[in-house]
Amino acid sequence: MPVLDAEILPVQYSNAHLSEEMPRGYLLRPAPRRSARGRGNDILLMGLGMLPGIAAPASLADELCQLGSRAYFETPGSVTAALRAAFTTVNEELLLAGTGVVSTALQANLICLVVHDEALYLGYVGSVLAVVAQPGRVNLFPPHGESATRPLGSSRALELRYGHTPLGDDPRESGVSLLIAAMPAPSWNVALDGAERLSLRAVAERIAQRNVGSTSGMLARLAPAAGGAQKQADLATAVREQRATPAPPPPVTSAGQRSAAEALSIIREAQQAAPREPAVEAPALSGQAPPPPQRSAREATPRAHAPHGPIIEMPASGRPPIHVGPSLTGRDDGALPHVAPFADAPPTPRLNAWAVLSAVARAAGTTTRSAWMAVRKGIARLMPAGTLQERGMLTLPPQLMLATAIAIPVIVVVLVSVVYFRRGRSEQFAALMDQARQASASAALTSDPAQVRQAWGDVLLLLEDAARFGESPERAALQQQGVAALDQLDGITPLEFSPMVPGGLGANTRVRALVAGDRQMFVLDATQGRVLRLVLGQGGYQLDGSFHCESGAYSEHTIETPVDMVWVPDITVGTQMPQSAKAGVLVAVDAQGGILYCPPGGEAVAGELEPPRTGWLGARAIDYYNGRLYVLDPLSNGFWRYATRGFHFDQPPNDYFDAGVPNLTDTIDFGVANGDVFFLHADGQLTRCAYNPLYEPPGGGQTGANVCGSVLYNDTRAGRAPGPRIVDAQLVRVTYNEPPEPSLFFLDGFGRGAYRFSLALNFLERFRVTTSEEGEATALALGIDKTLYLAVGDQIYAARTAVP
Repeated sequence: MPVLDAEILPVQYSNAHLSEEMPRGYLLRPAPRRSARGRGNDILLMGLGMLPGIAAPASLADELCQLGSRAYFETPGSVTAALRAAFTTVNEELLLAGTGVVSTALQANLICLVVHDEALYLGYVGSVLAVVAQPGRVNLFPPHGESATRPLGSSRALELRYGHTPLGDDPRESGVSLLIAAMPAPSWNVALDGAERLSLRAVAERIAQRNVGSTSGMLARLAPAAGGAQKQADLATAVREQRATPAPPPPVTSAGQRSAAEALSIIREAQQAAPREPAVEAPALSGQAPPPPQRSAREATPRAHAPHGPIIEMPASGRPPIHVGPSLTGRDDGALPHVAPFADAPPTPRLNAWAVLSAVARAAGTTTRSAWMAVRKGIARLMPAGTLQERGMLTLPPQLMLATAIAIPVIVVVLVSVVYFRRGRSEQFAALMDQARQASASAALTSDPAQVRQAWGDVLLLLEDAARFGESPERAALQQQGVAALDQLDGITPLEFSPMVPGGLGANTRVRALVAGDRQMFVLDATQGRVLRLVLGQGGYQLDGSFHCESGAYSEHTIETPVDMVWVPDITVGTQMPQSAKAGVLVAVDAQGGILYCPPGGEAVAGELEPPRTGWLGARAIDYYNGRLYVLDPLSNGFWRYATRGFHFDQPPNDYFDAGVPNLTDTIDFGVANGDVFFLHADGQLTRCAYNPLYEPPGGGQTGANVCGSVLYNDTRAGRAPGPRIVDAQLVRVTYNEPPEPSLFFLDGFGRGAYRFSLALNFLERFRVTTSEEGEATALALGIDKTLYLAVGDQIYAARTAVP
């Protein structure tokens, strides 16, 4: 990873004015010298804000940040795994509050931002804010409209959310400005627009003009390191000089910022400011007044007591330099305030604790040796004369002493292990089961859906911990009860999903789309640009080796990787006959309008859709309804219909919209339901377009047109409310279920399941795949017998539903 400078400026506002006080609970830390695998090049920014409640030590926020950062850099693997470890550590510390008893009295908001491999990764819990400003764009986390999660310290079930934004091809040329706030003001979400042209101090003053009230945060800027290696050498030299001789605060640079070495000098000076033992002066001569006590130049200079500041972790050798932001004191001399606790207190003699401990240790050693010699003499008197004796004391041969030295630790370890496995594990299991019973009892006594969900979530976490120490019928029954209670709250219909393909489709397969037919299944593999056909046989679904439908050069046209596919029952290709039982064609389309006709039992035929007037910028999804092929091109904000003549879609495209075109640039999928079109956006929102016969054009003319508008999900589950999106779901695909009960199925990628809504967008039910296989759900299909198919990883899972 290229060397980056990270300049930071912690800011504290009091009554909408930039305050001289430094906020607590903010940390910037590069990877330490000894970091876990995958953490060696990371830079971590943290912001923690304690919520009002019981009185807590002022330093608690800083201590929690230190614990979280240590957990992050000690956790190997992915960034999200390390972030979850950090949040879990802080959450446990808040719940236990140093007492060992779970309590929700201490709660906090926490946001973490990580610079890793040319990208920014975020994790956040509670009401927080992160603003990432790059030239030409500003990203907000959480996004607009996303509700805040419950804070840390309220439950063991974390509502941790993640964010990710790439830094671009070379973000270091212009820099990236950041703002994180654990207790944000509402006006901060626009404060960093154009911040790359301003200094951090200027950005902080501009924030103060937006009526932020009393709050705090941390500004940061990532920029290229000028001479990174030389700066490391300068930093090492500065550290050695600081250890050798105390130095006054360094001057402010022209950029109004202090280097890491300068910050280290100030911090070390503050740490060494404790009063020292006075030197013993020689007695004054008779008749002479004693000379006044000598004071060093540093002691002679009055010091201003500074409040606490942010935690500044210095980089290990070979890491990029870190700068702190300009002083907030407003002084012109460029010196930061020094922390000098008890600077004016008179020096007091110190107790030499090491000498006391050494004396105690010597006395204990003498007593132990004397007692051991007495024991050896007593044992020698009891044994026959000359047996294992020397000078009247018991003496063991070297071989026996070596065997004893080896055997004693082994015996101790065995005894401790036996006690632990017989009593320790059972006691741990019993304690966790007691906590699970109490949590389940509290769930039964409350009627608030949010509290019920939280209580049962805690029960399942406790039962998961208990399973590591033992098993019992009660634990299994309580876990089944908790899963059923949460499923009821989530509206989940329990289904037994089973894998369709023994052994899966292969590690290199990435399923993008599914089409279910009568005893056959088509799978679009986006990795290898091909469509697979699975046929139901004696031993389940088997791969049809005679079916060839893939990207490549054909005599008619060259097909790129298909983006979507659909089954068209009304046309035939090649030698197919309309009366044949195999009548129908699998149609796949690539991003540039190339179309591939793949009949079962026949040869694939390639063609090209006639380009629309805007040309093809990137087709993404297709659907078929009433003899027409619908094609979505979000990059051109286009939606086109193609009619067929013969067996090809070779007619010019017809624009679907005639009463205004909605914004489709972030649309990821669509479905045609009985003539209406539902467009699914990347943020989960839905746009519905339907024919309105009463629509009158503004300029006059024929009435009637396709009119579009946003619609709300009517989530009727307990504790839910209608809204533009489902807050705990990532909807990525939509498909239509035909009559007798028409409805819409939405694929939830992260939840590895599907939601079913009526055409009026009323919630009906939810389905979920429970499997140990890793990965998100990427595709879904509904068979003619109402079997639901879901693709997770390289496997397809199927379950028969009761949908009419």
